[in-house]
Amino acid sequence: MTSSSNTASETAGVLHLPGLDLWDGMADPPRHEVQILDVVHRMFDFNLDRTNTEDRRVLHLRALHLLDGQPVLLERRVMQDSLVFAAMGSSQRAFADPLGAWNAMPGVAVGNAKFGFDDTRAVPCPAEEAALLQGRVGEPALVHRHEAADHGHQMFFTVEQWSVRMKQRTLEGRVYWDYLD
Repeated sequence: MTSSSNTASETAGVLHLPGLDLWDGMADPPRHEVQILDVVHRMFDFNLDRTNTEDRRVLHLRALHLLDGQPVLLERRVMQDSLVFAAMGSSQRAFADPLGAWNAMPGVAVGNAKFGFDDTRAVPCPAEEAALLQGRVGEPALVHRHEAADHGHQMFFTVEQWSVRMKQRTLEGRVYWDYLD
């Protein structure tokens, strides 16, 4: 089981990112079987959306993934009340339930940081997004830490990123790290 440390370690030239392989200690499948292309995290306030009267924020996860060789866009909306730490694993198990992996980490429950999925759906990947992200096939998974604070009606957050050759990407002139419209 991977340590819950927030630092990456390197063994025999292989980069091990925090938050991966949290299910049963089994090794990841070969990289060509499960390929994460890119991940998009966005946050917004439910109050502004007028769909919920509680003062809760939502982490919106969008991940491009190759399934049987075809790009698939997975979307998850995650309810959260405090800091968000989303671990996107490189294994099929962790990818299917990334925040379940995070919730399984020791000490998370006592830290009041457990999350649950509000909505999960898989849709065909738009051609323009597939073309934009195709060059990312096979690159390691990501671990992002979001720290959010509400100042008036604006939400600010910083991102810590452990990854290899991953950069913020733009689509149609917009940076991925953005609020939901």
